[in-house]
Amino acid sequence: MKQPIFHQRNECIICGSTQLEKLFDSKDFFLTKENYSLIKCRDCSLILTTPYPDESNAAAYYESQNYFSHQDRKEGTIAKIYNLVKILNVKKKYQVATKNLTVGKVFDIGCGTGDFLSYSKKHAWEIFGLEPNNDARKLAEEKLQTQLLKSIEQAELKSEEIQLITLWHVLEHIYKPEELMRFIDKVLDKNGRLVVALPNYESYDAVYYRKYWAAFDLPRHLFHFNKKSIVQLMNKHGLVLKKIVPMRWDAYYVSILSEKYKNPESISFFVKGLYKGFISNFKAKRTMNYSSLIYIFEKK
Repeated sequence: MKQPIFHQRNECIICGSTQLEKLFDSKDFFLTKENYSLIKCRDCSLILTTPYPDESNAAAYYESQNYFSHQDRKEGTIAKIYNLVKILNVKKKYQVATKNLTVGKVFDIGCGTGDFLSYSKKHAWEIFGLEPNNDARKLAEEKLQTQLLKSIEQAELKSEEIQLITLWHVLEHIYKPEELMRFIDKVLDKNGRLVVALPNYESYDAVYYRKYWAAFDLPRHLFHFNKKSIVQLMNKHGLVLKKIVPMRWDAYYVSILSEKYKNPESISFFVKGLYKGFISNFKAKRTMNYSSLIYIFEKK
């Protein structure tokens, strides 16, 4: 990895507030072991990663055989868990995203290795995908037998052409969310749907693991949302919340990985992580603060 350039956050990307409060320090447990801080906007409650690497060096933080969303690997305990969760999730994600929606065009932004698009294609959707990572995009193109985009600048879409846009754990990675939201506003059909899946920092597992919570995933996750902050961002761009759906399997995977980060020498991280994932889901039945949430938005 080349020596990265870093930038400090001094204002919120949603509301523009400079009232930012430091929460705690953490690190990139996954790859570089570099140190970062999490700061929270006192006005809209968005949490931001600071410092953050310059966008020109962003790709370097994904260059690992263990970054599973860009791989189809099945070797190793964590990889097997990830792929099991992925298989269990893809059918549910499709059902949630397309419920009561007429089949049309679907655009999956940050489509990884193309599993959601593959499932959608089997159900007669015309598919469009974007994936900036070269290896993941190549795997997806082979799987889907279609060409995918590397950036939104390459998209040649008409206004209001897309009936369904999906962001499965992608928005938190985006360097220019305002630019992305303007693009979505342009191409999303007036009766279309935007589906956004995000980690939820108000979940039990996030609060319990704190700086070790795997879903902070610093510095790949630039922003960290709760229900209030994501709704405020979408309202700002003319989208209204219609429904929130839990992603229960994520609590187990995230808790297992968090336990491994917290106790790297432990041989019981798997069992402990499963237990904490169960507790997180149990508590979320009352609060709706699941480890990950799917938000369904439509135009006003």
